[in-house]
Amino acid sequence: MKQRNLPSLPLLVLVAVLSLVLGSFGTATAAGLTTKQVKKIAAKVVKKSGPTLSVSHAATADTATTAANTTTLMGEPAGQYKNPVHRFVLPVQAAAASRTYSFSGLPAGTYLIGYSAFASVTASGANFVCQARANSTSPWEVFSGSSAYLVGYATTQATASLTLTGAPPQVFCTSPGTTFAIYSASDYLSTVTFTRVDGITNGGVTSTRPDSDVAPRTQQR
Repeated sequence: MKQRNLPSLPLLVLVAVLSLVLGSFGTATAAGLTTKQVKKIAAKVVKKSGPTLSVSHAATADTATTAANTTTLMGEPAGQYKNPVHRFVLPVQAAAASRTYSFSGLPAGTYLIGYSAFASVTASGANFVCQARANSTSPWEVFSGSSAYLVGYATTQATASLTLTGAPPQVFCTSPGTTFAIYSASDYLSTVTFTRVDGITNGGVTSTRPDSDVAPRTQQR
């Protein structure tokens, strides 16, 4: 629909006020008035009639605006602005050298993935490492090493962003040279979470090498 050019607000106000003036003083007395005189009389009329003046408002304007904002926000569905978290608990199974965990039911999109796994390892002091990727054919994008916990236990955790296409993402865990099993007690769950985010922005990284590879000395107090 072609938009028509509307008069500016001051002109509309002047016309409305002039109508009040003509209604108050009659058309005969307004014939010889100058612009300055009209403005002066208009100011008096507005001041006198101010408490009773009102601006007409379309009854459907607010409803239409609200409906549009409810349906779409900047052209995107309202649900797009939510950040749902999908949480999975790794199952307790028999000890194995490695396991691949797949997570179904995740809609396509960009996610912040975080995992924290706690396992018992057959050989004391053995490593327990995990990796993550967007699907079964994509490259592994996340790697985390292990930290020993007491004797015969190890933990590993990591966070990263993944772009999913609808195929189940995967987390692969292994204990090289021995076997592991997810810790079975309920006081420490091994979990993997996926949080929906707007997207990934890759930034640049710079690196400098000091004259000496010796770590800088901390300042003593």
